[in-house]
Amino acid sequence: MTALAVDHAPSVELPMRYLGMVPVWGLVTAFLILHDGSTLFISRWALNTVALTHMITLGILGNAMLGSLLQFLPVAAGVRLAPSNALSLQLPIIFNLALIGLLAGILYWPWLIPWSGLLLAFSIGFHAIGCLLAMRFDDKQTWLRIGICMVLVCLLLTAVLGLLLTLGLAGIIAMPMQRLTDIHAAIGLLGGVVLLCGCVGSVIMPMLQGTIALPNQFLRYWIIALICLLVSGVVLRFGNIIDGDTLTKLLVLPVAAFATAIIFFQWRAPHRRNRTLIGFWCLGSLSLLMAVLTVLCVSTPYKTILAGVLAIGIGLPSLVLGMLLEIAPFIAWLKLQRQRHQGSRLQSVDGLFPEYRKQRIFIFFVLSALALPAAVIWPNSTSVNLAGLLLASAHGLAMFEILSLQFRTRKFAGGKIGSQGVRT
Repeated sequence: MTALAVDHAPSVELPMRYLGMVPVWGLVTAFLILHDGSTLFISRWALNTVALTHMITLGILGNAMLGSLLQFLPVAAGVRLAPSNALSLQLPIIFNLALIGLLAGILYWPWLIPWSGLLLAFSIGFHAIGCLLAMRFDDKQTWLRIGICMVLVCLLLTAVLGLLLTLGLAGIIAMPMQRLTDIHAAIGLLGGVVLLCGCVGSVIMPMLQGTIALPNQFLRYWIIALICLLVSGVVLRFGNIIDGDTLTKLLVLPVAAFATAIIFFQWRAPHRRNRTLIGFWCLGSLSLLMAVLTVLCVSTPYKTILAGVLAIGIGLPSLVLGMLLEIAPFIAWLKLQRQRHQGSRLQSVDGLFPEYRKQRIFIFFVLSALALPAAVIWPNSTSVNLAGLLLASAHGLAMFEILSLQFRTRKFAGGKIGSQGVRT
């Protein structure tokens, strides 16, 4: 099991500025579903569908990735990041304001699109380059660090391609928009989100879920296969040798391997713990496998939308939301540890955020995971509104619990809760 370098953790405010926005964007996503209804599930190229996709990929997944990297790299991967400065503390604000501008540009004011794309590229690029410059290689966790480096490179490429797409969408430069969009999505989702989840999972599954340690060669072969398939697919798509559907079929193979590995190692876990986290990751892996099967086997008109909902709307958010509910109390515990007086008893991580609070969020998320595909297959006002309400309930409850956690942490740090710990 990887030892945690708690002393190397960044200031607690910085990762939480990203992570705290995850349920906020989940709520915004649910409200757009309630507002626009079944029109969201007609075509991936519809403007409101493009906006919904970026609410999830940047708002939910992007904030979760950027925040978790700041916490994971120094604590679990042994990477010493540079101390926080005034600009790094403002990057989460820049990133989320730029995302608001991009969405407003897509839906209402197109003139905002290139400026928002430029700010998004800057905030993501500054973050990724800073992490890359901090990477060092020794005999420890070599393939984990290689995988994280590939994630950071993919984030940079995704940001640059996203900027080019915003310029093309605004009519500033001419480019093959459909091909570039396919490549942008492939690099961002597979090379960014899935690869990061796989690298992080190799550490947190044994540590937090009680599975056996993943063999080093498994992570090595999976990273090599993923990068080779991604590079091959991008080159072939850029040369217009294959279409977007063929590119997707090629790139779902490492996703299937990742999701299957989660289920296999969870099933063989000798000491299961953090059962809600296990549930989130099991739901996420099953949703990803369903998305893979949809891509490979289904030929209905709503195939692309259904696969996107299963993978981007349910599978990947389930993985990051489960981890958010573990990272948030750990960061709160770090804050208490740094502020406690000598000889005082420190509240445990589980005491700060009991399991039953996470289970309530998980129940609503499972219900929304059942309702969302139904809204795609049988689009009507009832199915879509039900999906939106359940998704809003899940993320709304998550936001409430994180705010409650911060409130309890402040009270405990201020001595307003006695030495017996935080009351739950």
